Amino acid sequence: MMRRTIQTRSTRPAFTLIELLVVMVIMTVLVSSVLVASSALITRSKISNTQALLALVEQSIEAFEREQRAQPTIARVIQGPPGDRVRYTERYGHFPPDELEVFTAEGLPGAGSAGKSIAPGGALIYPEPPYASMQFDRRSLDRNTAADEHRDIAALFVAIQLFGKESKTLLDRVQDRYWINGPTEGPPEEIPTLFLDRDESGNWTEGDLRIRFLVDDWGVPLSYMAQRDWDPANPELSTNHDEWNEAATEMVRLNDGRPVIFSWGPDGEEQLTAELMGVNAAVSVVGDFENVNGLTEEERMDDPLNADNVYANVALKVKLDRGL
Repeated sequence: MMRRTIQTRSTRPAFTLIELLVVMVIMTVLVSSVLVASSALITRSKISNTQALLALVEQSIEAFEREQRAQPTIARVIQGPPGDRVRYTERYGHFPPDELEVFTAEGLPGAGSAGKSIAPGGALIYPEPPYASMQFDRRSLDRNTAADEHRDIAALFVAIQLFGKESKTLLDRVQDRYWINGPTEGPPEEIPTLFLDRDESGNWTEGDLRIRFLVDDWGVPLSYMAQRDWDPANPELSTNHDEWNEAATEMVRLNDGRPVIFSWGPDGEEQLTAELMGVNAAVSVVGDFENVNGLTEEERMDDPLNADNVYANVALKVKLDRGL
């Protein structure tokens, strides 16, 4: 008796083209959602890291202020001839300055004579020309170069390195990845970084102070404001732009008399470019605060690019967003 062979066949039809397209769309949406969520998570992590960095720097600044009140060194400096004297404390209180000229041959701005460097043995900042002077362009500040435009954060570092104790210990806790350094050997034309030259040789020698820059989690230099006595009648008392001093003085007042330290946030690299700054001054903190576009009646931070700025003092950010 022969057995009948029965062949079974699946009754389920194959995927149709439409079904495959639907599956692909669903997978694309899921992958996109994961990428967006991952990007947002990374951004939040960078913001958190930058806030921690700013908090540590602010602690160092406050420690410097306590040290200068207890044992004045830099804070008791008075420069200039009688009747034309400039007091350090009138400019910056007992806090680190935001002008690097304080430590160079130019001396305290407004002192009336050159050669008044506050830095012990410090005379010049190298290199000098042919390197370009101030360039408000984040791209000009990489691991091998340093633009003068960020002299505010550099001045903060120099003050604490030269005159700080507890404040220097705190600043030394900052991780290496937040510092921009340069090479330390070779002739000045091959070292496009800045340092305080103690013997005026123009070359890096033992004892010279390499000037470093602090950057946030996006690699963009932090900004520091310490001006407290802007006077439009005496613009020579500062090497900074008048509007910068005006905004800085007001922001320091809003910050309860303390210096302002902040990051440009996630879009800082996009924001700090010569192309953008050159056509729209309102994207800068000073231009935004000074209402250079005349879009609002109050001084406030309302440019979208400044909405994500990260401040050491969260309360100050709230004040700046609301306006005066």
